[in-house]
Amino acid sequence: MKTKTVMSAGSKEDLTTMINQYYYSTNYIITDDNRIYNKVKNSYLDGMTVEFKRNRWSVKRIISE
Repeated sequence: MKTKTVMSAGSKEDLTTMINQYYYSTNYIITDDNRIYNKVKNSYLDGMTVEFKRNRWSVKRIISE
């Protein structure tokens, strides 16, 4: 599985704000299992994953080969 970092932040709250700004929304949250969830559509954002590594939160796009 190959990934590319789309955005990164120092806290989970800041990353959630960045995700919502990126998608022009206020409905996205990061769940406990580190997936991006839309509260209005009741669905997860496929193709993106959230990682916590070295005290940084990052959103990575999954690239299929």
